[in-house]
Amino acid sequence: MLPSRRELEERAASDPEAAFRLGLVRLFQDRDPEGSLAALRQAVRARVEPWSRQARVSAAQVLLATERPQQAAFELRKALGDDGQDLTGALARSLLVDALRTLGKTAEAERLRESQKDALSRLAAGEGPERARAQAWLGYELKHDGERRRARSSFEAALASGELPDEEREAVQRALESL
Repeated sequence: MLPSRRELEERAASDPEAAFRLGLVRLFQDRDPEGSLAALRQAVRARVEPWSRQARVSAAQVLLATERPQQAAFELRKALGDDGQDLTGALARSLLVDALRTLGKTAEAERLRESQKDALSRLAAGEGPERARAQAWLGYELKHDGERRRARSSFEAALASGELPDEEREAVQRALESL
């Protein structure tokens, strides 16, 4: 069972997971982006993974939604760090592409977009729990770029893995059918 808001508020100062979750509660339930940012930044400052990195990416999403792309780009670059070769990094990279486009840095955005597909291809070819999600995400990227045959292959691999949660599996199935 998920902790209550009160429990999250009590634990947020010493528990980065609670701060991260509180940030999401403030954003999605309260519709309070500034309150959300405060909690998410608290989780970032804790420097405890995976919560700090996920909180940084979530804070960047809030910054993008509230029209602060320069700050979002800063947070996303920090979230990518030296590695960024996991699904959290893939999300950060994708959001950074959006931020760069908003800032008018289209050449840099396009280079990053290509590296995004490369990173997803590596994750999709790997092993572990992120593989099926990477295959699905790569399918979406390829579909967006008009690479229907490769998108179909990625979607089919994600579905064949049997590792996607029901809701994601249904979304991938719909995307496959729309090709």
